[in-house]
Amino acid sequence: MSVKDALLFIDANKYLDLYRTDKGRKLLGPLAEQASYVFVTQQVVDEVERNKLGAAAEFLRTKNQGMKLHGINVPDHFSGSEAGKNDEILKSIKSISKSVSTVNAEIDLHTLEILAQVSESKDEVSKELASIFSGAVTATPDELRRARERKEVGNPPGKRNDPLGDEITWEQILSNFKRKKRLWIISRDGDYGTEFGGKFFLNGLLRSEVMQVSESASVYIFKDLFEGLKHFVETTKVKAEVKLTPEEVADIEAEEKSLPIEDATYHASTFPEYARSSVDTSQALAAMQSSAEIQRALDAIRSSADIQRALDAIRPSAEIQRALDAIRPSADIQRALDAIRPSAEIQRALDAISPSTETQRVLDAIKFSTETQSFLDAKKRSSDMPKDEDE
Repeated sequence: MSVKDALLFIDANKYLDLYRTDKGRKLLGPLAEQASYVFVTQQVVDEVERNKLGAAAEFLRTKNQGMKLHGINVPDHFSGSEAGKNDEILKSIKSISKSVSTVNAEIDLHTLEILAQVSESKDEVSKELASIFSGAVTATPDELRRARERKEVGNPPGKRNDPLGDEITWEQILSNFKRKKRLWIISRDGDYGTEFGGKFFLNGLLRSEVMQVSESASVYIFKDLFEGLKHFVETTKVKAEVKLTPEEVADIEAEEKSLPIEDATYHASTFPEYARSSVDTSQALAAMQSSAEIQRALDAIRSSADIQRALDAIRPSAEIQRALDAIRPSADIQRALDAIRPSAEIQRALDAISPSTETQRVLDAIKFSTETQSFLDAKKRSSDMPKDEDE
């Protein structure tokens, strides 16, 4: 099968690892051999150029702390030793301390020289990568549009709070993988997949998108550059004459495997030691926090200064409050009122003489109807009228 059906992509973090590892430079030779097969985006080049100086500085800062020598403090007990012997030891210590200071100064100077070279792209790594980066592909307007839509809906790769970057590169990969059958991805970014049990698995969404542009495609994903390059060479049978010794290979592999997966922002989780927290958990916690829109809504319903003043205005003043208190019954009056209320015994007696329910129904039954009552009232009025004398 021709190598023309293959696409080899190396993420920016793997190029940056060449600046922050001891043995990474040993990979420059094997990498340069496959330069014509490596797909590079301008976004990747820009990311490496932006971050390589910081990566190198952090690496050298850590290394310098271990390389620097420490001076010797003279214990007080030496003052009581034999005078001649004491002077001889102190002289040796001063000589050693001077040498230590000289060596440490040389280390600092050498570090500054290395950083100056990296800054000017004159270091060994930058010069080797220049030939690979010379073929960087710029994104088309359509790829930029799709990258923005990808970020808006929250699909990997890409960090939620980062500017548009990995989304552009992925859209370019999809565009350039059309009519190809084999894709190699070398990255230690958790946005691309999940590491578990020493294996790296491609994110399901990304895999389905690859299959949409190239049905039945084979996708290989690796965290380590050496392992990915080795698999690419062995699978495609391309020419590879640069050989590394078993010791160099062991050192490179040990160093690469010590580098952790970069946490994913969206839905991928990483388990480099079977005990890392899921990214979904952190996302859930972040989702529970009030967003800016919610916070503004909460602020809007809080009482403004004008509303607060209106509420204060309708509250009774001190004078009105005292007047209200004055018309309330005093303790003595309250006790008098309580005294004239029927006691429990009197209340029970009153309840006892009240007609029962049955008696009340009888009384209600013998009450005259409205018509009867009207007739009786009319009869009573006529009987009360004075009679005529002639009668």
